[in-house]
Amino acid sequence: MAEVAAIAAMVGSVASVATAVSGAQAAQRSGRIQMQQAQVQAAQYADQREQVAQQAGREEADRLTQLRRTLGAVEALRGARGLAGDSVGAGVIAAANTETANRDLDTITLNSEREKRMLGLAGSRALLSGQAAQTEASNRALAGYGQAVQSGATFANQGYKFLSSIT
Repeated sequence: MAEVAAIAAMVGSVASVATAVSGAQAAQRSGRIQMQQAQVQAAQYADQREQVAQQAGREEADRLTQLRRTLGAVEALRGARGLAGDSVGAGVIAAANTETANRDLDTITLNSEREKRMLGLAGSRALLSGQAAQTEASNRALAGYGQAVQSGATFANQGYKFLSSIT
């Protein structure tokens, strides 16, 4: 009867080893998957940063085009009225339009930089989250392998007892 109990304990130990190893491998896979997902998310944030920079460049170019058109229209209107090219009023209007355009360009740049910084931080957070998940998964895997070793030791102990009891 003791032999049957020893064999049952050995079978249980083998099952525990298999379960522990399987759980450890699943934890490692989970950590790798979470890290890959974090890398994909960080790449998406990097793409969005590039899109923000491109959009800011387009907005700046559009604003400069608008300024040139406005200054050209002011110059044409002045010329159509027969005003001198160096009139004070024309200079004031041109300076005001240029100043407004420069403020607009500064605002576009500041908003773009702020958004790019936020996206960069979000990408960094995604990577850190993935690294933390991978570390946690590695810790779970190590615990699982430790359990497997413990179960293997139990198996060896039960095997030794079984062999000792039949000799």
